[in-house]
Amino acid sequence: MKNNRCHQLAIMIILLSGFQQFPVFRVGGSLNIYELLTIFIVFLFFVGFKLTIKKYDYLVLMFFIILPILSFFLGILRLSEHTLEVYNSWFPGALKTFRYSIYIATTIPTIYYILCGFSFIAISNIKWDVIGLYRTIRWLIFISTIIAVITLITSFLNVFLSIKGPVQALPSFLQHVGDIDYGVRTSGFSQEPSFYVLYQGWIILFIYFYRKIFSRYMLLWISVINLISFILTMSSAIVSFLISCFFVCFLLSKTKGKLKIVFLITSVSLILFYLMFNSSYGNMISYIFFYKVEHLFSNPTNTLDSGSFRAYTNIIGLHIFYKFFLFGVGPGSSIFYMPLYEGVMNIKTYGETLASGSFPQSTFVSVLAELGIFGFSMMIAIFFSSFYKFFKFGRQFEIMRCFAVGTLFTFGCLVSVAPAYSMFIWIFIAFGHSVYRYLRRSEYASR
Repeated sequence: MKNNRCHQLAIMIILLSGFQQFPVFRVGGSLNIYELLTIFIVFLFFVGFKLTIKKYDYLVLMFFIILPILSFFLGILRLSEHTLEVYNSWFPGALKTFRYSIYIATTIPTIYYILCGFSFIAISNIKWDVIGLYRTIRWLIFISTIIAVITLITSFLNVFLSIKGPVQALPSFLQHVGDIDYGVRTSGFSQEPSFYVLYQGWIILFIYFYRKIFSRYMLLWISVINLISFILTMSSAIVSFLISCFFVCFLLSKTKGKLKIVFLITSVSLILFYLMFNSSYGNMISYIFFYKVEHLFSNPTNTLDSGSFRAYTNIIGLHIFYKFFLFGVGPGSSIFYMPLYEGVMNIKTYGETLASGSFPQSTFVSVLAELGIFGFSMMIAIFFSSFYKFFKFGRQFEIMRCFAVGTLFTFGCLVSVAPAYSMFIWIFIAFGHSVYRYLRRSEYASR
């Protein structure tokens, strides 16, 4: 019975993965609905349910549970009075607030890491049958389509009527999607477009690779709605999405398919260059696909755009990592060290500045700073082993290509998405492992 309850909860986490900032429950931070479901899984674990731990799951245990707890205690011991004095001089009174008090600011991220670990293992060990799998994907896409419709309505209301959308108008204790900040850019039920684009990119992949489970008419409508919502994020992560699609599909295609992909890449590139130089949207396209990406990987002298500010926080994060190489400063503790190393930057013009909760705006750098080289190695191992399994099995089963592309896409998104304990980053990769295990069982059963 407990087994079935855990699997049902895990499936609900997959279905509700788009509800990142609505609805939320305020408990020092924003606890969303799928994190609450994971708490129930943890409860079942402590009252007698045993999670199945397989070979791959030990990587997950190490990265999400063991290392964060170890780094948490080491980080608390290392947090010096000098570091706190510098932080308090930048943000007077912040340490006295509930959210940024030393133990709350570090304990909550550690708990989020642990929840990620439990949800990952629970999802990856769902025992599918073909009906249950296709039903889950169908419902996931229907839910994402509803979210896409609401976010497109919100964009229309924000831009043309300058009023809040349906979710934005709700009280702040129910939602954390923000006010009218992004104009026509879509952000779903996420806090910003760069988070929504990761979720919506996966949805586009599910629609394409599982297209046979829909009628043609239904497939057309859900494809158009979700694709428009995806494109209107206007996020540079779309570059990562396109590269991931072309890379995986090129390697897994036969010669004729490879030629088609080369033709498609050439066509898309020519269209983008034409729009850049011959349309009123040229500057916007250039910024999204080129300059923003360039600024993200630059050594900035200003923080006037999001790419430069992210680079600015990431370089500070790397200096924290150099100082605390092995285990980092502990989950959540990087916020206290950011002002300490701000002086290493040669910033001449400030746009966005450090806030009391600022941390490195890249998952890779934030993990290096907070969990050190050991945590970073575990995270890379999770991505590499996941992609290898999905890609290898994708030669035999087309539906596994969805997870190979999505894992590579997620890896690319983490350059500008953080922190690592955001559960939505990992839900679909864990889903991929459950599908992989289902197909492996089916393969052996058919022999």
